[in-house]
Amino acid sequence: GSHSLSISYEGSSDFETSTSAASIVTVAKSASLTQLVSSVNFSVFGQSVTFTANVSATGAGAGLPTGTVIFLDDTTVLGTAVLSDGIATFTTADLEVTDSISRHPITAVYAGSSDFVEGTSNVVFQGVNKAPSMITASSSVNPAVFGQSVTFTVDLSVLAPGNAIPTGTVDFFNNG
Repeated sequence: GSHSLSISYEGSSDFETSTSAASIVTVAKSASLTQLVSSVNFSVFGQSVTFTANVSATGAGAGLPTGTVIFLDDTTVLGTAVLSDGIATFTTADLEVTDSISRHPITAVYAGSSDFVEGTSNVVFQGVNKAPSMITASSSVNPAVFGQSVTFTVDLSVLAPGNAIPTGTVDFFNNG
């Protein structure tokens, strides 16, 4: 905003007091720079990924920006975080699997404040691979005799760093 400033000299034993004419000084918002990084890229489905936005003053500006940062996957809002010492983080494990061409275009948008201009970060193209899985099978009876009922049980689990519950269909084969 604009500020009217004047300067006063109280004088001394040898000099009289004096006051300057008022000057209008305009203070504009400082420019800001928002930089975004991913904790792991490529991740796997169900793995937690932390996005960190670092917002700093640029140009002649100084100090640490305050306010909020919105994290976006293209135009979809993933979440919002408050800046602390110029840093905001958002963690998610909900990103869908991507292929080698289409990745999640993640950006961080700094909303600005009374002292700093808003800004958008660089794009982080977050890739998400399928999570590794392991399947084990067991039978209720082994060996079985002709005509005997046998129940097969399958345990399908996700291996780290994935952290999700597998879904889908399991097919049982006899000699292929």
